[in-house]
Amino acid sequence: MKILMKKIIATFIVALSVFTLQLDARVRTIQSEREFDQQMRRAQLVVILFYYNTKASKGSVHKQNVDQLLKTYAKVSTKKLYDDADITFMKINMDMNWSAQLAQRYLVRDYPACIILNKGRVARNADGTNALLRGFFSEDMLHEFIRGHAENIIDTIVADKEQKRLKRIQDEKNPSDPYFYPSVMYAGSGDITSWTKPLRYTPEGDEK
Repeated sequence: MKILMKKIIATFIVALSVFTLQLDARVRTIQSEREFDQQMRRAQLVVILFYYNTKASKGSVHKQNVDQLLKTYAKVSTKKLYDDADITFMKINMDMNWSAQLAQRYLVRDYPACIILNKGRVARNADGTNALLRGFFSEDMLHEFIRGHAENIIDTIVADKEQKRLKRIQDEKNPSDPYFYPSVMYAGSGDITSWTKPLRYTPEGDEK
């Protein structure tokens, strides 16, 4: 009985670990400025979390806050609407030597903080300043931040994808021509003027 219970517990732990990895899989952990630039060239709408973990000992309040923040960020990234809109979620650890230059590029000076980029441009507030979500935010705060600065873009991307999907379905339903005519057909004698178009037949067998 004890052996069985140990196996069940071990299976549960493995399943939980896999689920956690899948949950965080939507968030890209950027390891260099070059990697960041490569990702930016591929994505239209990007959400970036800048955070730091300097000298945070295990079990400290700061460490607990950072861990919870990363979990919150990862969970928000799994929202179906954001997946449909192909939003790329990134996280950048400010402990990395190169990260300060990247944060400076977007005028991010306080951490943790989130920004939104659309085609490489930072979302802005009504007064023209860069839109920032600062501090250890909740899921609702991050959702509200994204909706407030990218809702129209998300709707446009999703609508465009849906339109393309419906077009593909319609194209698949359209009957294709079962007859194939080579662009050029030569007679055996080499005289192309002797070529005649093959006959087509209706379902009843009549010539056309």
